[in-house]
Parts: sequence; C-alpha cells; structure tokens
Amino acid sequence: FFFVESTVRVDMDSQHPAMANDESVSSDEMRRWRTEELASIQEERDFRARELQWRKEDIQQRHLENARWIWYKYVEKNRRDVEEKAEQLKAISSLSALIAGFAVVALVELEFEPEDNPEALIALYAVSTAITVALMTNAMVTCSLMLAAILKNGKLYVSSEEETEFMIRCKKFATTHRRGDGPPVPKRTFQLFWASRCEADWKTAFRFFSMGVPSFMINVVFASWLKFEYSLVTCATVTGVMGVSLLVWLFHHHSWAPYLVNRGKYGLSAALDASTVDGLYSGLPFDWHAPPNGVFRTESHARTEAGTWRKSRDPRFMDNKWMGIGTAQGTEGEFAGESPTNSKGEMVD
Repeated sequence: FFFVESTVRVDMDSQHPAMANDESVSSDEMRRWRTEELASIQEERDFRARELQWRKEDIQQRHLENARWIWYKYVEKNRRDVEEKAEQLKAISSLSALIAGFAVVALVELEFEPEDNPEALIALYAVSTAITVALMTNAMVTCSLMLAAILKNGKLYVSSEEETEFMIRCKKFATTHRRGDGPPVPKRTFQLFWASRCEADWKTAFRFFSMGVPSFMINVVFASWLKFEYSLVTCATVTGVMGVSLLVWLFHHHSWAPYLVNRGKYGLSAALDASTVDGLYSGLPFDWHAPPNGVFRTESHARTEAGTWRKSRDPRFMDNKWMGIGTAQGTEGEFAGESPTNSKGEMVD
C-alpha cells in the first residue's frame, strides 16, 4: 500500500507542472478573448453612436431642404405677384395714354364752323375733352409711378437678408415644433407692400380710368354734333352707336371691375373646414406645409397671422425697413445664429 501511494504521489508530482501550464494558457486565452469581446462591444457602441449622429444630421438636412423649398415657393410667388401687378398697371397705363392722345388729337384737328354751332355745345365739347384728358392722364401717371416702384422694390423682398432671417425662423420652428404649428412665413412680402402702400392708389387710378372711358364716348358725341351739324341723321346715328357702346361698357365694367379692385373677395378655392385641416396637419413632415390664407391650425397661429397683418397696416412699420430696403440693424444676433430675445431673455419670434 505504501509503495502504491508513493507511486501515485510521484506520478501526480510529475504531472503538476503541465497542468499548471494548461491553466496558465487557458487564463491568458480567456483574457485575450475578453479583451477582444470588449473591443467589439465598444466598436459596436461607437457605430451605433455614429448611426444616431448620421440620423440626426439627416433629419437636420431634411429640415433645411423643407425650409429652402418653402422659401423658393415664396420667391416664386413674389415673382408672380410682381409680374401680375406690373402687367395690370401696364395695361391701364397704356390704354389711358391712348385714349388721352385720341382726345387731344381730336381737339386739335377737329374743324367746324363756329357760326353754325351754339356756344353751349362748343363749351360742352371742350369741357368733355378736358375731363377725359385729365382723368386719363392722372390714371396713366399714377400707374406708371406705381409700376416703377414695384419693379424697383419687388426684388428686395427675396434678398439674402430676408432669406437669412427666414432660415433662422425655420430652424427655430424645427427645434421647437409642436403638433399643429405652422411653418414661418416671411414678415416682409410684396403682397403686404401692395396692400399697405399701393392698393388705395391702384383703386384711385382704376376709378379715373373707369370715369374717363364714358367721358371719352360723350366727347365723341359732342364732336359729331359739331362736325356734322348739317346732318341730323348722322349726328343721331353717332349718338345711338355711342349710347349702345356706353351700355356695353357699363355691363362689362360691372362684371369685371370687382375682380380687379376687391382683393380677396372672389377666390375660387373652396374653404377648408376644421376636420380637413386637423386630418392634414397631424405632425411632421406635413406641418411644414403652409395653410391657405384664412385657415389657422391653432389659436397661436391665428394670433401670429393677425399680428403680421396689423403690422402691415400700421404706419410705424411702413418705413424703409418694412418696405424691404432697410439694413440688418438690430438683428446681429439673429444673423449670427443666435435666437432673438426680449428684455427678459425669453425667445421671441
């Protein structure tokens, strides 16, 4: 028994160094595998962090693209509004100048016998000519001055400064968005400029033109009675033709004049009810869409639109800056990328 126990002990002692080496190798491999596993986990964490950063940058890029698309839409609308008003003013100005020229030429070139015509008829002809020329000249001059003004100032509402301010407000909208909020709109637009500065003058010029056309027709009647005083049939025929023309003019004027002078009262688009608006504007990205005029998503949106319109009618804001030709004074923080704040340090729009 002693011999066997000694032999076993000797055999175990002879194998102990190999077992120790195996345990050492296994421990080193475990450490290496653990280190590799930790490195793999860290690498996966870094990749996920980069994915989150890429996702955040992608969302910001999409917000920027939405803001630029809205800005380009307002730029295109500004261009169309300027072209529309320019063509409108050109048409009235050209027709006014043409009719005034006809009246002046008729006054200069008309030949008649003063002895054979009553003095009252001559006076009526002269007065009608003067009224026609005066009305048409005032309409032409007013439209020409307005045309020059809108062609000069129309491009200022889509300048780089206006774009910078609009992009800053879009960034604020994207970061502080709540469901139902509407995207920002430009504070200074050609439409507001036309409504506050040009609308009244345009209506006055159009009234001058509207009164000048019947005056010109009456002037032609008086001229025919002076020129053809020897032929009652001819005078009566001219009077009848001009009377029918005057009635036709009044009919068409009554049909089409309201569309030219009553802004926003003859829209063709159907009104949207509240359910339609709630169904459409249910969060991003659909809240980037600007609602039609008169459709407000939230009470704060309605207050914002009302404040913008009051500013457009307030004489205090009808200065150079409101008309789009001012500088960036007082907005250095905005153009430097900072949000505007009030006296309490609160963010304001």
